[in-house]
Amino acid sequence: MLQQLTEQVWYLPHEEERDRPVLTYIRGRELSIAVDAGSSPAHVNAFYGALRAAGLPLPTLTVLTHWHWDHSFGLCAVAGQTLCSQKTAQKLMEVRRWQWTEAAMEQRLLTHEDIPFCHEHMLKEYPHPEDIRVQVPAVTLEGAMELDLGDMLIRLFTCDSPHSRDALLVDAGEALIIGDAGYEDFYELDRAYDPARLSSWIQRMQLSPARWLIQGHQEPVLLLDALTEWNTILRSIL
Repeated sequence: MLQQLTEQVWYLPHEEERDRPVLTYIRGRELSIAVDAGSSPAHVNAFYGALRAAGLPLPTLTVLTHWHWDHSFGLCAVAGQTLCSQKTAQKLMEVRRWQWTEAAMEQRLLTHEDIPFCHEHMLKEYPHPEDIRVQVPAVTLEGAMELDLGDMLIRLFTCDSPHSRDALLVDAGEALIIGDAGYEDFYELDRAYDPARLSSWIQRMQLSPARWLIQGHQEPVLLLDALTEWNTILRSIL
């Protein structure tokens, strides 16, 4: 069920069983933004059904926070324009060439192109993986840009992050939407943090005036509480 966090920000909560991430919606007077495309057309349909039930228009633009499958494989079913970072687009161009057969998926585990955690949950979302359709957003961004939704300005900006190299964050005033950027690195560090990246990340987050932090696989938290947690983790790995 869709949840409202601020006057103009709603979110569809994460689902642990299939590793479906939070999908966020920002309502402006003239434009509306969705953050992340979810893991499949079924995930997108659930999101859009919740928007319709709440009397909200479908998004004008869908922004990806990073390339990982659970945030991007629903892109083929979204309405409106699509946008991601240049690094996300480059990776999705590579993933689009992947074959979705059992043998090909098993081979990618052996070559470490994919990882067991994602493989397991992908098969839960897609009982028939040949149904997977990978798309690349039409618009790419490197750096930062502002979007005027008619009655609010939101800011998009790209950065490195503890979780991946292609993070795109969405500053929606009271809420900062970061996808999985503050989590451990699953692909390069086997679900661990790089101390230097985490330290740099904390410094970046300390500059944000946002009250709320929306992350990919949990309920929204106060940014101050997230900073306390990241600092605790950093002290434990130094």
